[in-house]
Amino acid sequence: MDNYYAWMREDLLERHLELILNRGEQLEDRVHISEFPQLYVYWIADRKLQNEIVSSTPSTLAAAIIKHTDDGELSVRSPDGMEVLIAEQGFVLKCEDISYWRKLNEELNAADFVNEQTSEMRSGFNVEMKGM
Repeated sequence: MDNYYAWMREDLLERHLELILNRGEQLEDRVHISEFPQLYVYWIADRKLQNEIVSSTPSTLAAAIIKHTDDGELSVRSPDGMEVLIAEQGFVLKCEDISYWRKLNEELNAADFVNEQTSEMRSGFNVEMKGM
C-alpha cells in the first residue's frame, strides 16, 4: 500500500485534533455519524449543486468519496442538513465524529491498496503483452 496517502490522512486527522485542543474544546465526537440511516453527499458540477444519498457505513461513504475524487470539495450532511464531514480528492478534511473519521480513513486506505494492486496487475499485463 502507498503509505504516503495513509500518512496524509492520519496527518489531517491529527492536525484537526490539535486545532480542537488549541481552541480549548474537548476531544469528543460532536455527532455519531453511524447512527444516521443515510447521508447526503453534495458537490458542484456543471455549475449546479449535485447530490447523492448514501448509507452511513464507512465503507459506503468511502466508496462515494473515491467516486467523486475529481469533483472538488464534497460536503457530507446528515438527513436534517447538518454538515458532518468535508472531503476533497479522497481525503477527509474535517469530520464531526472522530472515531468515524478513523474508520473512514481505514476504508480509504484499503481502497487505495486495492486500486494500487489493480494498477500493478494492469501494468504487468501490459508488459507481458508487449513481450509477445
